[in-house]
Amino acid sequence: MAEAFEQPDPAPGGALPDRAADTRSRILCAAERCFVRRGFSGTRMDDIAAAAGVSRALVHRYFSSKARLLARVRVRALEQWAQAVDAATADAPDAAAELRAWLEVNLERARVQPILQAIFGGAALAASDPWDDGVLEMRERSRARIRRMLARGLREGVFGASTDLDASVEALQEIFFGWMSQRFGALPPSSFDDARKLRATVHLLVDGLRTRDRPPDEVRHD
Repeated sequence: MAEAFEQPDPAPGGALPDRAADTRSRILCAAERCFVRRGFSGTRMDDIAAAAGVSRALVHRYFSSKARLLARVRVRALEQWAQAVDAATADAPDAAAELRAWLEVNLERARVQPILQAIFGGAALAASDPWDDGVLEMRERSRARIRRMLARGLREGVFGASTDLDASVEALQEIFFGWMSQRFGALPPSSFDDARKLRATVHLLVDGLRTRDRPPDEVRHD
């Protein structure tokens, strides 16, 4: 019973004790499984406690509400997503290859990870703030990653020198989040084949950025 009195949050500047960190992680993993299996609205704190092998009181000790638990599950899932993206793009030989890999791994992960639908789907969005601090932080990390890729391409001469860096960062960010919104149900679903749409997106963005600059009199305005 001593575990019920452990503090769920670390002291300022410190880490959670090993036992407390293990319990917290176990509860988060159990919540992920329950959200995938039952959906957010169909999951009770009792379900999460049972899946984690702890008491309901202990779940509440670490996470004061189901919405708070959802927020932490989101941060955990997004962190794992970021790690997968980092691994997929680490060895890209140039910025064009890095951007291509970034697009592919992001859009494929959104397609195959059921936890993402569970935590960003309609019921979860309705019950919580989808733009809490953790999600906003990950959005800024995504924006910074896009900027680094485009800046790399400009340095390498892979992308055209006339590329508007700031506007391109925002455009790519919005395209990416548009895909995510449709995938997770915030926008009406598309019946178009995802694989074809992904290939077209990669072609338009990567090959468009790679287009060499031409003198103004050679640019067509059809």
